[in-house]
Amino acid sequence: MKYAREHIKRYWIFEYRRALGISMVTFAIALSVGMVFTTMINAFAIPNPVYELAFWGLLILFTSLVLVSSFVNAHILSVKYMNDMERTRHSKYMGGWLTILAIGAIAFVIPLIFFTNVYEPVAILFGFGGVFLVLFLSVKYLFNYSYYEIAIGVAALWVVAIITAIGAYTYSTPSNTVALGSFSLFVSVLSLIIITGFIGMSLLVNATNEFSHEFRLVAQNLERQQSAAKARSRRTRR
Repeated sequence: MKYAREHIKRYWIFEYRRALGISMVTFAIALSVGMVFTTMINAFAIPNPVYELAFWGLLILFTSLVLVSSFVNAHILSVKYMNDMERTRHSKYMGGWLTILAIGAIAFVIPLIFFTNVYEPVAILFGFGGVFLVLFLSVKYLFNYSYYEIAIGVAALWVVAIITAIGAYTYSTPSNTVALGSFSLFVSVLSLIIITGFIGMSLLVNATNEFSHEFRLVAQNLERQQSAAKARSRRTRR
């Protein structure tokens, strides 16, 4: 964000770090709740596609609303303090960023439909890792900032995916394909929940630390100004 003043840039970084953190934590919670619900339905031997579809639909809707509201709120608060020049240029950059994210998400999600065996869970991890990588690189090169928490998440997802793929290739036989596929799916979903939850919490904690740091700087500046004003007042009285 070379086009924005320094304090505007710092505020944008804070708001979007918080929005990303909220979105990822919400995704992790929704995915874990959905998996618990599906497991309970299957455990009680009352599988019902209608119930599962309705429940997952509500979770997806809730997660989408949280994600959209978080980023809309971050955008509104960020542009609120921009001048006309900053707002105009920022709108162009945001349009390009959203376009890149949409193309990247489509590019990494579409291949998932071609995996229908034990490697499908591995493809899910690679797909989400690819989407996170697009997010990291787009922010880095468009806005000149790196959310390193996301880069760590990409590395973790792909490491787990590689380990899972090696295990599936090593132990896959015609007789255990179904069991191995279920186990791979369990490992992949559990890893996705843990990693996205960890990324989200890291983003939120770091956003809080940034806010505390900025608050301390403002408080110190105010204290120095007050001390200087008192000193001038004493000199004037003399």
